[in-house]
Amino acid sequence: MTAQRLWEHIAQELRSELSNSAQEVITHILQHGCLAQRILARTGPSPNAETVRKVYAEIAACLQEDRLFL
Repeated sequence: MTAQRLWEHIAQELRSELSNSAQEVITHILQHGCLAQRILARTGPSPNAETVRKVYAEIAACLQEDRLFL
C-alpha cells in the first residue's frame, strides 16, 4: 500500500469525526499532493531563482490570507 492510499483510507475512516474545514484540507492534499509536491509542480525540475522567489512569495501570501497553496 502506498502512503497516498493509506492516507485516503485514514481520511475515509475518520471523515465523520473531522470538521468540514479539516475534510477540505485533507481532500486538497490528497488531490494535489503535499506542499513539496505542489512546489515542485510549480517550479519545475530546474527552476531559476526568480521562479523560486515567486512561488515562495505566493506561499507567503497564502499563509497571510489563510488559504491553501495550489
